[in-house]
Amino acid sequence: MEDSVIGVIACVSRIAASVVNAVAPTRSVYFLGPVLDMFSSAGATSLRSMASKLVHSDEIALVPVIYSPIYSVVYLSTLSSFSGAFYLISAALAVPAIGLMM
Repeated sequence: MEDSVIGVIACVSRIAASVVNAVAPTRSVYFLGPVLDMFSSAGATSLRSMASKLVHSDEIALVPVIYSPIYSVVYLSTLSSFSGAFYLISAALAVPAIGLMM
């Protein structure tokens, strides 16, 4: 299977799980999130694989991780009004990744 197809599946998995977790009305529905999210970890692997095919091995660099601070700020800012907002941030960040993989 192509790396890009695996990446798209991973992103769709992440988006579906994030939306379910953000708006889950009950605990039972909330526990559906991890089931939907089970393919999302393949996204990082497919992205690294695609990147390694595009550049020379001495040019591969790590992208700084900015997700954690964004999640923290959004979570703390929306905790009292909509505690699932950071899940929607996760879904929103996965949408451009689908476009990049196609």
